[in-house]
Amino acid sequence: MLNLLRQGNWEAIADQQTALLPALEAVRNPALAREKAISPVQLASLQEKLQQAIGECRERQAQIAPLVEAFTKNRPPQSSS
Repeated sequence: MLNLLRQGNWEAIADQQTALLPALEAVRNPALAREKAISPVQLASLQEKLQQAIGECRERQAQIAPLVEAFTKNRPPQSSS
């Protein structure tokens, strides 16, 4: 999924939903992970990937924030018609 995000292939992320949601639920609820036979190694790997994704999102947010701020400061006044 990180590769999809890095490539800007946003449409393909929805296709990952069926695989990602059960994995996220397993991280949130370890008992469910045991029921679904998700190993602790798989959970740790998922957590590491999520932490990496969070870091990349924060980095991208920091890159985009000045642009957003510039747009909001230079926005033309809206007419009240």
